[in-house]
Amino acid sequence: MTVDHRMVLRPGTQKERHYLYFFCSQTARALSGVFESDLWMRHLPQLSECEPVVRHATAAVSAAHERALVLQRNPSSTPERRAANDRFIIFHYNEAIRHLRTYLVSQNPRIDLLVITCFLFVCLEMLNGNHKQALDHLEAGLKIVQSVIGRLQPLGSKLGATYLELWKLSLRLNIQLAMNGRPMVALDIKPTYPQVKCSHGRPVWSDPYWAQHALYKLMNKTLMFVRSAGYERTDRTHLKPQQEELRKDYKTWERALEGYTKDAENPQKGNRRELLLLRTLYLVSWIWTETCLARQETVFDNYNSAFAELVHCAGQLIDIDDVTERKSTKCGPDIFTFEIRIVTGLYYTAVRCRDPIIRREAIRQMSRCTKQEGLWDQRIIVKIAQLVIDLEEANLSSLDVQERVPEDRDRIYETIPSCTHPEDLRSTRQVVLLSKPNGPDGAWLTRVRFVEWS
Repeated sequence: MTVDHRMVLRPGTQKERHYLYFFCSQTARALSGVFESDLWMRHLPQLSECEPVVRHATAAVSAAHERALVLQRNPSSTPERRAANDRFIIFHYNEAIRHLRTYLVSQNPRIDLLVITCFLFVCLEMLNGNHKQALDHLEAGLKIVQSVIGRLQPLGSKLGATYLELWKLSLRLNIQLAMNGRPMVALDIKPTYPQVKCSHGRPVWSDPYWAQHALYKLMNKTLMFVRSAGYERTDRTHLKPQQEELRKDYKTWERALEGYTKDAENPQKGNRRELLLLRTLYLVSWIWTETCLARQETVFDNYNSAFAELVHCAGQLIDIDDVTERKSTKCGPDIFTFEIRIVTGLYYTAVRCRDPIIRREAIRQMSRCTKQEGLWDQRIIVKIAQLVIDLEEANLSSLDVQERVPEDRDRIYETIPSCTHPEDLRSTRQVVLLSKPNGPDGAWLTRVRFVEWS
């Protein structure tokens, strides 16, 4: 009923409308993360009212999210209720696929609907624990963005609001392809520099939102560079000019953020969640840039102070998130976020920082994180990080913890997790660990281990 007492008929059954409401009230917030997104909070609910493909995909995602929350808060929920929920999810997933196939053969399909549906499928498979299928949908969606929206992006203002949100989201999700062993999709990643300057002439971000967008562009550029450099520890001096260019970009970005936080006139500077997240992401990507061409793992010993700051910022953000969520939902933080936040940096610290105290604190903070960030399951990566520490410190167990700094020959250079079998075996993960016991010019030592979680 509207304010002028007219009846409004909304599409779908009562149960479908329940899950669309649940999406607006809870799922959209989990998809948005720290930085609220108009795509999930406003554009998608509007599209679900008039586009069947979006409505069915949204209902399936929302039902999967509710199922996961119920299991978290009430593990003893009845099998009958779970089975009914599963049937609802499968039905609407299939309906969304059916509408999508019909849409694909139409004369002028709307690209934004195709991409949104792909990304909703990513979220659904993520909540279902289907890692490979989630990556497949993500790759498909990003390739659509690359082929269509990427050509429009240089036009700037000619992009509609939904397309612009999808473009920015794609830059953020592209990082997840790299973090999960898939080739990144080549998107337009020209760096964005702040246009606003302080009175003393230094650049400053006008808003943390634009600082975030520029940082994700830099992270895309950095990971493309890291992947092109490869993990072979050969002499890569010819890549130094590109590394130096990235260093300059990070310096510009950092100075602009410092200018923003010091500007007393900024009304949003009190939003510590946003600033802590930006600082955490900046530190991990800056360390990637600084260390990616080094031949030995001991290079990371030069960045212990940065690792310590990263862990400290992450811990503060976890504390704030917990308080914020309990105030708004009367319960603990959600079980998942669609995008990466702080787990990436904490995991990287645990496996690359060899200060025994800092890396253990990184694992402790990881254990406090949201159960799932993007495609990273906290339970798995905590186990993998602990495995790396155990292997590296195997010969140091007689020493006090603070003295257990492994030599380069005992350090794990690369950690490559993968699924051991199809998706039905979700509680075991194979991990390939590579090291150089005879120095950077020696042969790789390959070890295979399995981690289990409940």
